[in-house]
Amino acid sequence: MAKVRKPREGFQLEDLNLQPIMNLVCILIPFLLLCAAFVQYASINVSSPRFGSAATRDEERPPDEKPPLNLTVFITDEGFRIAARGGVLGGSAGADTGSSGPSIRKKGEDYDYEGLTKKLREIKDLPEVQEETNVIIGAEPDIKYDVIIKAMDACRRDDKGKLLFPDVTISTGIA
Repeated sequence: MAKVRKPREGFQLEDLNLQPIMNLVCILIPFLLLCAAFVQYASINVSSPRFGSAATRDEERPPDEKPPLNLTVFITDEGFRIAARGGVLGGSAGADTGSSGPSIRKKGEDYDYEGLTKKLREIKDLPEVQEETNVIIGAEPDIKYDVIIKAMDACRRDDKGKLLFPDVTISTGIA
């Protein structure tokens, strides 16, 4: 049979001192809650591209209605390329509209957002375009997200706060 051991003489069980741990918990939790950076999300309203054949979209349009402008801004590593139903806008004065260069070149390493806004203001001031609100933005795969967002902002309003093309559609690729 097993012997039951008796506690040594002079050995006493002491209560645990939980006060330092409680102090730590009472101070640490509010401190962490105050220091926490709560995530704030910003949303940008964009439209997704519509799928379907061009013939069905043309049949839906009444015969007296003019075709859409299809204003498109392509973002490349050289700058912005602007195209519409009439073709691609040339880059420099005297350049033909079939040129392969960008319509608005970069300023050094930075994109010329002011130039993009100015060019879109010129397009918006044309009489046949005044009611148009749609713009399609496409980018090469290696373009940074920040550049796309700044280009979207440049397409929506000019520097005076007037609306240019507020209905932005993101394109899946560059043609």
